[in-house]
Amino acid sequence: MANQEIWDYANSLGARMFLYLGLVELIIGLGAYFLYPDYTPTIALFAMLFGIGAGMYWCETQLNKRFDKKGNQK
Repeated sequence: MANQEIWDYANSLGARMFLYLGLVELIIGLGAYFLYPDYTPTIALFAMLFGIGAGMYWCETQLNKRFDKKGNQK
């Protein structure tokens, strides 16, 4: 992190991302529990790993849209 402004923005994005990820995980977990009870932990694990990877990509994309490589706002 280049400066405090980027750090604060990234943390607010990350908090929002994990809130949405938690809601999606709840829906996927409940659906898996009722449709495939034997595979619920596996489905939830893969959904979580995919969600974290997609969230990291989304967060970096948002940071690159807002800040340049030197940490200045665009």
